[in-house]
Amino acid sequence: MKSGVAYAFDFLKIKKLKLEVFEENLRAQSLYKKYGFKEVSKKSVDERKVICMELVKDVVK
Repeated sequence: MKSGVAYAFDFLKIKKLKLEVFEENLRAQSLYKKYGFKEVSKKSVDERKVICMELVKDVVK
């Protein structure tokens, strides 16, 4: 995960990474938070709750 984030920011020059994770997937949420992703919103997809998260380059751990 760490090398993928570094590649996106350093090589591809991406300024913000976005992802969506199902609310019940606590394991994935924990991993994303470990790498600095922050929850920015919630939505429903096919009656399932989804959390939208972002990681901005300046916030990378």
